[in-house]
Amino acid sequence: MTVLLKCKYKYIINMNSSSDEFKRLILSSKEPLLFRNVLKSQLLSYNLEDWKNILKDRELQFRCGEFKQTNQPQWERTCKMTKGTFAYFLDQAGSESNWLYFDYKYLGEWLTDVESLRKNISWASLGFSDITADDTTIWIGSKGAHTPCHVDTYGFNLIFQVFGKKLWIISPPEENLKPTRIPYEESSIYSKLNFFSPSTEEFKGLNNFRKIILSPGDVLFLPHKWWHYVENLETAISINAWMPSPEDDDERLKESIVQMLVKQITETSGDETRKHILNPNMENVR
Repeated sequence: MTVLLKCKYKYIINMNSSSDEFKRLILSSKEPLLFRNVLKSQLLSYNLEDWKNILKDRELQFRCGEFKQTNQPQWERTCKMTKGTFAYFLDQAGSESNWLYFDYKYLGEWLTDVESLRKNISWASLGFSDITADDTTIWIGSKGAHTPCHVDTYGFNLIFQVFGKKLWIISPPEENLKPTRIPYEESSIYSKLNFFSPSTEEFKGLNNFRKIILSPGDVLFLPHKWWHYVENLETAISINAWMPSPEDDDERLKESIVQMLVKQITETSGDETRKHILNPNMENVR
């Protein structure tokens, strides 16, 4: 297998490798890997009009953020939620004041009947034929749509860029990026650092970052517990899947302890305090 080292992550450029070889490489790597043109999918040929025809009038739920300077990251709890079709999304995508993100949506829960999408999702070429469309999440966002910097405590991440360009700023697990459990979300540890509207003082002394721009056809392998900040550079669509890792059992034990402590605090707290502590998808933790 030919591997070109560049900028501390690897471009995999040999297209003749088998799925077993790719899987062995992924499972043995402690560094990010960037695969180019390894996954073949009809999704790569779709333009935005095609996506509109595929998704039709289905109602999607978008996180709505703002293009403005903020002292803290634009946490999910501070963003408005809005609903609309893909056509509505396209109408709003050129806004200079807001961005929209249909993010972190499992296809096993959303778009369950969109067969033209689901049948074109396969991770088999990378050696993970057991990962199905139901196990895959989809991310549809306008320019500026982003996820605050965080680490995923479970598994490792495979990301397939299918439309548009997306910026990834990543950093090794040992970097101190000011971790916080508020907002609390099981399996995510957020950074207090504001990457979308950063201040020079806040990032002083921090320099171990790696910048990756994903284009259609790219697949990024992100190892367990690597920090990542993700932002759409234009209207962009990607899918991803988390694969189990050997560390998961230990991480689940740690997460259960954190959840117990959070529950002890929130069950005796008022509504405003709970809203401050809990990410919206964790509101059932009482």
